[in-house]
Amino acid sequence: MDVIAPIGGASWVLHLDDASDWTVPVQTGSEQTSAFGLRQTATEPVGIGGDMHLVVRDGGSVNCADVAFNPHGAGTHTEGIGHISIERRPVSQLQLPALLPATVLSVVPVRLGTTTETYGGDCHPDDLVVSVEPLARALSDLLVVGFDAAIVIRTREDDDSALQWSGRNPPYFTREAIAFLATLPSQHLLVDLPSIDRESDGGGVPNHLCWWGLPTGVRREAEAAQPDRSVTEMLCVPQHCGDGPWVLNVQIPALDLDAAPSKVLAWRPVRPS
Repeated sequence: MDVIAPIGGASWVLHLDDASDWTVPVQTGSEQTSAFGLRQTATEPVGIGGDMHLVVRDGGSVNCADVAFNPHGAGTHTEGIGHISIERRPVSQLQLPALLPATVLSVVPVRLGTTTETYGGDCHPDDLVVSVEPLARALSDLLVVGFDAAIVIRTREDDDSALQWSGRNPPYFTREAIAFLATLPSQHLLVDLPSIDRESDGGGVPNHLCWWGLPTGVRREAEAAQPDRSVTEMLCVPQHCGDGPWVLNVQIPALDLDAAPSKVLAWRPVRPS
């Protein structure tokens, strides 16, 4: 099915049956993603007495299991300001439009020490970072009018979604890169990294604070300049999906948490013929 979406004063066609799924799923076993040394996702069939469990292949009437996971390390997840604020507003209260015009940018991380840029927490010159110059250049080259509600940043050249990030000091953003993104009208930032901040930053999460418009050390939502923004991390944008304009559908379950696993579907918009 096709729909025509008015974006930026123009009409664009979306082939709804041709969605690309950019989600890293919550999985168990060796295929699961991990980050920050958080607990591994685990499931356990519900016991119903004796040696009986709710597993159909073992004679149970249904499959029914308890699940333990942490959304920040288990796969694609979306955070609201409740992730860093005292108030802990549930991420399910975010008001995301059903169709979200976005621009995808591919940026190659560089060593922090090769730039003149900085970071607001613990860091090292050998750290890989997303710096502001290539980010701003890519946006200038690729932004199409109206496709700035969200920014998607791809840093990886492979489509492997089951990555073990824990203890590897993954790339993160410089202070200048996040400050640049924070000046844009975009309300939603999506990245293929486990965090926009350094894995071990000293506890200040400076880039998260900057994105939501909070001064250093301030954690009250009422003082945030942009409390309704979101961050989606640990995305997997396939290489066959080119840079430039896309339309996203970000699905967030009704969980009363600071972050939740999310599903991101994407459509490449085309001009009507």
